[in-house]
Amino acid sequence: AAAAATAGGVGLGLFSYNRGNYMFDQKSHYARFTAGVNMAIAQTGLYKQDIEQLTELTVTRQDCYHGIAAMGLTILTALYCPGR
Repeated sequence: AAAAATAGGVGLGLFSYNRGNYMFDQKSHYARFTAGVNMAIAQTGLYKQDIEQLTELTVTRQDCYHGIAAMGLTILTALYCPGR
């Protein structure tokens, strides 16, 4: 009977110790969660910014090609289709 009471007392002490750690962890749990979500949002923003910059680079390059192609077509039209 004494051993059971001792074991119960030790078990209750360990439960209280773990409960204290658990309650301490729960206070910072939401802060860790929101920090992770905020980092994910920031990462998505960086990804969108990268895609936007790559698209802008491609559009700028294509604008250069369009000008060159228009000049080429004008010159070729002048060469192959002489005025009548």
